Amino acid sequence: MSGIYLHIPYCKQACHYCDFHFSTSLESKSAFVTALKKEIALRKDYLGDERIETIYYGGGTPSLLTAGELEEIDNTLRTHFNVAADAEITLEANPDDLDASRLETLRKSAVNRLSIGIQSFREEDLHMMNRAHKATEAVDCVKLAQDKGFSKYHHRPHLRYSRIGRSFLEEELAPGI
Repeated sequence: MSGIYLHIPYCKQACHYCDFHFSTSLESKSAFVTALKKEIALRKDYLGDERIETIYYGGGTPSLLTAGELEEIDNTLRTHFNVAADAEITLEANPDDLDASRLETLRKSAVNRLSIGIQSFREEDLHMMNRAHKATEAVDCVKLAQDKGFSKYHHRPHLRYSRIGRSFLEEELAPGI
């Protein structure tokens, strides 16, 4: 089984814990997408005719890509690689990027799995990490994703911020379930 990881290096703001390469300026995003499509074409022979079972848009915050940009990238991947018709296509997204309209648009795209960057359901932890969303938005986002038909998703908690003396389940997961 083969997969392709695409790093989308753009974020709305810098989170204090993040060590990944990113930019908070979206000025070069269009040029980046063009360059990424060229890179995909250049790498077309890398995996031969091996079937691609997974595509993962990571970052950064790939949910900052427009529907059109996602479609362009997906079309380029399918033109140059043997992408399975039922491939799992994951998009990392922040809760503040996933309103009802955006989720409906994503459901119409090739994306069939979300990796939601919640990190915590505790307001003080989110503030400490400089996250853009609020705890209530995190809970609402998970429920909305379910309502809009995303049955495959997960949230990415940062265990190192867990409070001493309380279990992870009590502290982090209970509000989001």
